[in-house]
Amino acid sequence: MYFSAFDMELHCDQRHTNNDISDAKPLENGVADVSALLHANSLQPMELLGSGTFSNVYLCSTRTTSLCFAVKIIPKALMKCGDDNAARLRKAMESEKSILWSLRKRQHPNLLFLHYHFEDDHFFGLVLEMADMGDLDSAIKQMGTPGMTEVLSLDIFRQVSCGVNYLHSCDIIHRDLKAKNILLKSTSGGSLRAVVADFGFARSLSGGDMARTQCGTPLFMAPEVINLTSNGYNSSADVWGLGCILYCCLYGRRPFEGSNPRDLLKAIYAVRSTTGSMTLPPQPRLSLNCRTILSKALEIRPQARLDISKVEMSGLAGLVPASAVAPSSNPKVTTSGAQLQLAWIAKGTSLYHRGARVLQSYLRGSISRDTPHPPSLPGRTTTEPFVMVGGTTTTLAKREEGAEASPK
Repeated sequence: MYFSAFDMELHCDQRHTNNDISDAKPLENGVADVSALLHANSLQPMELLGSGTFSNVYLCSTRTTSLCFAVKIIPKALMKCGDDNAARLRKAMESEKSILWSLRKRQHPNLLFLHYHFEDDHFFGLVLEMADMGDLDSAIKQMGTPGMTEVLSLDIFRQVSCGVNYLHSCDIIHRDLKAKNILLKSTSGGSLRAVVADFGFARSLSGGDMARTQCGTPLFMAPEVINLTSNGYNSSADVWGLGCILYCCLYGRRPFEGSNPRDLLKAIYAVRSTTGSMTLPPQPRLSLNCRTILSKALEIRPQARLDISKVEMSGLAGLVPASAVAPSSNPKVTTSGAQLQLAWIAKGTSLYHRGARVLQSYLRGSISRDTPHPPSLPGRTTTEPFVMVGGTTTTLAKREEGAEASPK
């Protein structure tokens, strides 16, 4: 079992509100050595984006071209303690690196992209694409109850489902799908792109094989994972996680609560009909098709859950109203494009917080798809990072010379 205490979150990341990297929690040799490691790899640390139990994530730019990345730093000392936790952390880090590297060929727009990785005697570093709007969990908390609109919720669900379906087509299961592991990016078209992140618990699972390790975040675990038996579980456990994410978007809260496995299973079964489908709380603003999708994703029987391959093929067509396929019905922005761009590149504010402000406008319905958008984050027709030089932004056709690295 990967959790001894039935915590609300196994990975409690903290989002920081300033750009001082000295606020990072102490790692193996302190912030100074992390900065030295980043500089040795031609990266300039700009701010601390988040701090977790086993790692810190920094916003970094390259010193010569101003390319921006999110760099995840993991201390090796935590993997050398000789206990079970150290072994699990080492396995999770190697799994994340290996899976992200294997996914580079397709460059799926809804999966976090690993540009390259590096290490020294003390740290591992993963150089990842930057998501300027933060994570979905933070966005949901900004909205509060009763949650996001159906249109926006289903668009995020569609994008995340497409990414997860591609993982499954590669015989990979994620096993820790939750709102905090969905990152949000702005695009040049004035819309939002959702990206699946954190592959520490992901593993290969081919054919009719079944997984038999209890891992993930308890409140987003499928019932067959919570109540693990010798039968194990398969990729349908990820569909349950997708259902929990959609529920959080629509209702502004988690679907099930419990302080231990028994209480959580009791909460899951308490809202079941005689057929096993979930009885959803009243929510008049939700369409029947939306409620059907959510109920099928949170189906108690794994074999009866929503087929997310149909979501990718149809783009939700036939499953939800056409108006709910993409967030295109927002009213026009009240701030002019020029003012928005000035705010976007304002001196003294961080990339993350500029993205957060745009996210707030997007969630409030004040940005439409035809709105002039901040130029620093082009639509992801390529996985190349963005670059800001003198207030102008371009997408580079190829990476900085020497930036490519092969897995070790």
